[in-house]
Amino acid sequence: MAKRSILTLCVAFIFLSLICGCSVKQESIKPNIDFSSQFEGVYRGHNYSGEIICNRQGLFNLRINSPDTVEGLEFSYRSGGVEIKREQLICSADEAFLPSNSLPQRLREIMKAVSQGQYSENSKNDLGYTYTINLRNGKAMLYCDRKGNITKLSENDNLDIKLNRINTE
Repeated sequence: MAKRSILTLCVAFIFLSLICGCSVKQESIKPNIDFSSQFEGVYRGHNYSGEIICNRQGLFNLRINSPDTVEGLEFSYRSGGVEIKREQLICSADEAFLPSNSLPQRLREIMKAVSQGQYSENSKNDLGYTYTINLRNGKAMLYCDRKGNITKLSENDNLDIKLNRINTE
């Protein structure tokens, strides 16, 4: 009888330790890069606002609404090329010819790195996720809400962009 009680206790102990020892791994949410959004923020000491459209197939559109000196300037990236528009003026170029430190190029590089999975999760809290993005010339930070919608992009002291009115449809 004592052997049976010990055996029952051992089986119960093993069973409980298996149940308690196994935890469900929570999957982190991947950043959603299929969206359109308005943005506002600071890049290299200047305030900007505008609209961004982005998707996983490589489409990236940036329209700048302020400051007034560049209002209406639009950059449309596709397949390594960029079309730059303002009012009735349209020109096309290879994106490699644009300055790498321009606002459109910085945002394009960040979103391209995210679409290629060149990021790692930094932290998770009640508000969402923080990711580090690996870029050619350094790192940037990406902040997402609990659904994976990008809410903020930052890079050193040069870039601090907040996205709002995010549409993922």
